[in-house]
Amino acid sequence: MVSCRKGQLFYLYANRWVTGFKNTLDQEELIENLKEKEVTHVVLEQLGYSSTSRYLYPAIKKYPGKFKVIHQLKNPDTYIMKFQPEMGYTGEWKNDMKNGYGVFRWDNGMSYEGEWRDNRRTGKGKFMWPNNQVFDGEWLEDKRSGPGTLTLPDGSKMEGVWTNDVLNGRVKLIGSDGTLKETATFKNNQKVG
Repeated sequence: MVSCRKGQLFYLYANRWVTGFKNTLDQEELIENLKEKEVTHVVLEQLGYSSTSRYLYPAIKKYPGKFKVIHQLKNPDTYIMKFQPEMGYTGEWKNDMKNGYGVFRWDNGMSYEGEWRDNRRTGKGKFMWPNNQVFDGEWLEDKRSGPGTLTLPDGSKMEGVWTNDVLNGRVKLIGSDGTLKETATFKNNQKVG
């Protein structure tokens, strides 16, 4: 299902299922409308008509992770984008910035779920890698900072304190069965004692 400004014309030339986008200044409402219509692609054209630049473009600008350019035409610039509603940021906003609780998913399989402040991961949050490695702990300006637990793909865990994304100090190493294996000292992410 393709969403564009002139659906009837697009259908004639492309012979694809087409729908329009909602004419609303509320970007979240527009995104929800695209999801409800099960849109898979959008056409962002720059022909000078106000509905695309007034309604669709601001939603794409606010949620760039949900729109992936798959084809570009020149004169005038026209973009065909894959709509990926599960990707990018979904959550609370304040002053057009990610603030409060939210989830961000990258198309490479990584994701973050937790607190945001001024577009940065700050506060309690969980970061997941595609290999099932998970960090659950405190963040400050997009870096692990404070107490946290790193769960490795095999289920074993490291509990410690991160500073500026680096593990330092005393760290509990816990086996996949949940038993304490040892308490070690780390410096710059390396076990030193």
